[in-house]
Amino acid sequence: GAPGTTTLAIGLAAALGTKGRSVLLIDADLRGGAVGPYLDLDPRRGLSGLTVGPTDRLERGLDELQDGPGFSVLSGIERPEALERLLPERITGTVSALQERFDVVLIDAGETLNGVTSAVGAAFLRSAERVLLVTTADLFGLWNTRASLRFVTESLGAPREAVSAVVNRLNRRDQYGAQEVERALGIRVVASIPE
Repeated sequence: GAPGTTTLAIGLAAALGTKGRSVLLIDADLRGGAVGPYLDLDPRRGLSGLTVGPTDRLERGLDELQDGPGFSVLSGIERPEALERLLPERITGTVSALQERFDVVLIDAGETLNGVTSAVGAAFLRSAERVLLVTTADLFGLWNTRASLRFVTESLGAPREAVSAVVNRLNRRDQYGAQEVERALGIRVVASIPE
């Protein structure tokens, strides 16, 4: 339900970058990511570049990186039809190689967690050590987050203790508090961000 996942991912990458850590933000929203447009990056560079060329995963991944404000970015696919040429094993290898190069790798999965993700989307999610679900604190947001949580834990096999939540766009009117969200989802809320 558009809880602000991309905005939060960009903010988190920038915050970690100011702490002296080398940070990579990967835009893995396979419907056509928004990180590149938000940061005015070259739409021809990014995940689409991993569909062609040499198979050296690290070199190919590094060639496709762009500079963000204090962090590096691997932009999303320019057009959703490019998804057909993106192979899960190439994603897994590239992410693994890049994880060794950066202190922190953030993957903005966008709405990939809607329970109908592709094999490529699943490859991104399986490469994560932790999953941070971004939700709003209203009934609709929590319903979507519960479905995403079930998908991540049951279908992808992520341990429940590796999944936490951020409540975003909190305005307190007709919304639940962090403790109520934790109780409803059964996972830890690590932050509540006001509207």
